[in-house]
Amino acid sequence: AMGKGGGAAAWPISGELSEPEDDEIVPEDEVVPGETFFSEVEATMQRGIEADHTVENVALEVNSLKFAQNRTFADCLQPLLLTLLSSLQLSTRTKKERPREIKRCLKRWGALLGRFVQSQADQDVLLATLISVATESDALADVFQHALHALYECDASVLSEEAILRWASAAEAAPCGSPTRALLDSAAPFLTWLQEAEEDSEED
Repeated sequence: AMGKGGGAAAWPISGELSEPEDDEIVPEDEVVPGETFFSEVEATMQRGIEADHTVENVALEVNSLKFAQNRTFADCLQPLLLTLLSSLQLSTRTKKERPREIKRCLKRWGALLGRFVQSQADQDVLLATLISVATESDALADVFQHALHALYECDASVLSEEAILRWASAAEAAPCGSPTRALLDSAAPFLTWLQEAEEDSEED
């Protein structure tokens, strides 16, 4: 459990910690910065889900953690979205239930994510987090276009058309058969709808 490249010198006491059973001891200064913040935000979001807290209450708690540890909005978004997605347990749901569950969850908590999306870069982080989970989870990949659509339709400007099309444009360069390309293909109906809606609005 030693930090990368830490070496024995990183241990406060080198001699006493040489026994194999002590290998799991991690000195304070080897704890990866951000891990504690990340897990505290996750725990706050989990409590919010379980106790059905208001968006306002969860936002206040996360904001206080953000200020106390001098973190960015993007730092908050990743654990918030990861916790929401894992709470759905999509792999245990039927194919029919999955789109309904993702829409319900993001409609319920989209405004919370919106509190922490303050820039184009934050939107990119949110989308990158969704994609990283979807490339690891067949269940989420299965409803990826529904997740995109739900985030796009959230009350707050959580995920803009520009951010989605920017990702889609970059994803077209991914090799055929890659996880990114598979997600792009699965999102095709939604992307077509987006582009048609944009063309219609330009005509009006």
